[in-house]
Amino acid sequence: MSRTAARSVMYLTRTPKRLLLVVGDLLAVVAANVLAMALRFDFDWSGIAVRRNRTVELLVIDLLVTPLVFLGTGLYQGYWKYTGLSDLLRVARAIGLRTITLIVAFYGLGFYGLSRTVVVMDTILLLLLTGVLRLTPRFYSEFFVLRKVRLGRAAFIIGAGDTGESLLRELKKSSHLDYNPVGFIDDDRDKLGVKIHGVQVLGSREELEELISKHQVQEVIIAIPSASSGAMREVFEICARKGARFRMVLLT
Repeated sequence: MSRTAARSVMYLTRTPKRLLLVVGDLLAVVAANVLAMALRFDFDWSGIAVRRNRTVELLVIDLLVTPLVFLGTGLYQGYWKYTGLSDLLRVARAIGLRTITLIVAFYGLGFYGLSRTVVVMDTILLLLLTGVLRLTPRFYSEFFVLRKVRLGRAAFIIGAGDTGESLLRELKKSSHLDYNPVGFIDDDRDKLGVKIHGVQVLGSREELEELISKHQVQEVIIAIPSASSGAMREVFEICARKGARFRMVLLT
């Protein structure tokens, strides 16, 4: 057993809830096989049941091969609440390896009559189903976090650059931070009206005082590492006049 597989087994035994993911994958295998066969034979179930199509043999081998390949490639080690593009690419690579292993095992066991169309459709369907299965925890988490965020203190982020974007992501995913980012403030006129993760650039510092009143903002956070002392003093004075709290965040 490889180190990756050994770590995956240890992880599964330490976190029994992760076994639900294995069960989900097995159900996805069944669904992908059945649907691929149904599409291949135009939902003619009598044709699917013909023994020469090796439907049952293919499904049984797939139910054995897929979880073993996923285990060996470390897919059960991921923390799916934070699933991203790199994780989906890992899933795609694992499914590609699983398909190759499935074909080799099928013919290696002396079977024949494997439909290439079924294999291609089954692979695509399994990729879709397992991808959705792994994205669901993230969608669920972000949906409820966003609901909490909207109940937080209305805040402006000054600076719609890399630092501001990183700060916005942190505020959105961390439910313990009681902020509701309602807009960016940036002096770059080319960014006016642009949306970053759904939050719009509303105007420049010259319009800050008016925008604070308009959006009933309670917090103003500067996310510009290179902000001058003069610019910070100007924002601080505006916040003092409007009764908004001033914060400075330096992210590198």
